Amino acid sequence: MDRRDFIKKATTFIFAGGLFLPSRDIIRPAEALNMAGFGSSGVAGCSYPTKDSFTTDPAQTTWLGYSDGTKYASSKFTAGSSYSLAKLTVKLLKAGSPSFTITAYIYSTPTNDPVNLLATSTDTLSAASVSTSATDYTFNFSNYGLISGTSYSWALGCSSVGDSSNRIDIYGGSGGRTCLSADGSTWTYDSTLQCYFITQSCS
Repeated sequence: MDRRDFIKKATTFIFAGGLFLPSRDIIRPAEALNMAGFGSSGVAGCSYPTKDSFTTDPAQTTWLGYSDGTKYASSKFTAGSSYSLAKLTVKLLKAGSPSFTITAYIYSTPTNDPVNLLATSTDTLSAASVSTSATDYTFNFSNYGLISGTSYSWALGCSSVGDSSNRIDIYGGSGGRTCLSADGSTWTYDSTLQCYFITQSCS
C-alpha cells in the first residue's frame, strides 16, 4: 500500500517510533514496524541470546551445490532448551562463481537423518555475495518453537547447482552428522562433520 493512501484513509493517529501511525488496523503490524525504521530482519527492543551452537574447530568443510546430489546439506543438533528460533548463523565461503540462491531450513530428526520440514528461513542468501574467506552468515526465522531435548537438523538448500569449481563450502568440525540430498526429502549420510552454527531466540 502506498503510504499516501493509508494516510488519506486513516482517521486517528498515534505517535510511535518517531512516526505518526494509524491507530486502527489499516496496515499489518510488520509494515508498521518497517515504516518506523525497524526493518524486516529484527524486532524493536528484541535481544538475540545464543541458545544452541557449535563453534569449535571450524576447520573442515562439506560442499554445497556442486552437483545434483548436493543441492541440500544438513547438520544434526539437539535443542538444549525450549525456545523460539529467530536466527540461524552458519560459516560459509564460496569457491569460484556460484550463482544460486541459498535458503535455510529446520527439519525434525528423530533418528539420524532429516525427516519432516518444519520451518523455512524468511530470507535467502545469494551465493555470489558469499566471501571467498570463511565468514558468518545469518538467516532469519519466524520464531519457530524448538523443544528441549529434541533432535533437529538445520539445512541449507540451493536453487540450482554449479560444479566442483563453483560451489559453497560449509564449515564445521568433528563429532556430528552431516547428510546430503538432491531434493530436500531423501537424504544420504555424508560424514561425521558437525557444521558450525549458532541459533538465537528473540527475547
